[in-house]
Amino acid sequence: MTKYRVAYIPGDGIGPEIMNEGLKVLRSIEKISDLSFDFVKCEAGAQAFRKTGFAVQPSDWGVMEKADCIYKAPVGIPGVVRPDGVEVAADVVLGLRSKFDLYVNLRPITLFEGISSPLTGKKPGSIDYIIVRENTEDLYVMQGGIIRDEVATNIRIITRIGSARIVRYAFELSREWGDSPYDGKKRVTCVESSKVLVSDKLFAKVFDEIATDYPEIESTHEYVDAFAQSQVLRPEFYHVVVTPNFHGDIISDLAGATTGGIGLAAGGNIGDGKAMFEPIHGSAPSLGGTGKANPVAMILAGKMMFDWIAKTRQDKAASKAGELIDNAVRTVLKDQSIRTPDLGGTSTTSDVGQAIVKILEKSVK
Repeated sequence: MTKYRVAYIPGDGIGPEIMNEGLKVLRSIEKISDLSFDFVKCEAGAQAFRKTGFAVQPSDWGVMEKADCIYKAPVGIPGVVRPDGVEVAADVVLGLRSKFDLYVNLRPITLFEGISSPLTGKKPGSIDYIIVRENTEDLYVMQGGIIRDEVATNIRIITRIGSARIVRYAFELSREWGDSPYDGKKRVTCVESSKVLVSDKLFAKVFDEIATDYPEIESTHEYVDAFAQSQVLRPEFYHVVVTPNFHGDIISDLAGATTGGIGLAAGGNIGDGKAMFEPIHGSAPSLGGTGKANPVAMILAGKMMFDWIAKTRQDKAASKAGELIDNAVRTVLKDQSIRTPDLGGTSTTSDVGQAIVKILEKSVK
């Protein structure tokens, strides 16, 4: 039996509630597979900052360093800020990405059966692509400042090295994963704004250079404003989308809305040998403690964690675990009888988690 150490962050707002359901699912996997886990809790976020003055407890950096992967719920509470006015959530999210060089932000965009898209005529299978967002550069390097309370600046940094590794990751992903629902082609679309931003000109240039190493994969460019329109009008065209950090932050949230809401959207932050998995939505403090939060994104983040373990550790049991979670989530969503208020239902956070666990535990070890 293979054992993995998972550092988990319960976070703020709805974080602890959805994390509880995520851990339930992981523990059920232990019962039906040849996997086991050593779960180590790490304190990070706004509540941790209020208690100790640290957004991430200093001792927990070492815990996460030694863990096989990190499982994180949303962090942050509006108004809990550093002396410079920046929310402490940034210290957690950007700090983890920077500390462990998690340069890939992977966001699958899938319309599940049983979920209605706000886009007319879109059915399950018609929206199925992945956004590969650069995760360590761009405006989120947090370089800039305010001059005499009159001028504010943020410096945008795009490097050749950073662009090359994220673009190559996108092409490798396209090579190994699926194809476009529209025409069955493997396609990587570079979303940028090189018509006005010199930093994006470099990103686009590197994209074109690397594309020549993958002649079997179609490569295309779209300006970010045009892409925002296209992902609403014809999302089925896309297969793998690669983009700088700031653009990716916006278009991936929009993409989540087209597939039923970001309560269903999970994301991975991936580096060379280390990864962190999380829902892409925020902590929603107003929903904290109400039992109304949707835990599906948190649970699907666990599925992504298993996929990553399977790929990097060549672990077939982890691959199977990911498949089991994916199937259980799809079954619950397709059934439609158990769903949280964001999807038009009256079920609680725990109801949804328990329904997924029941399906998992019917599986034979």
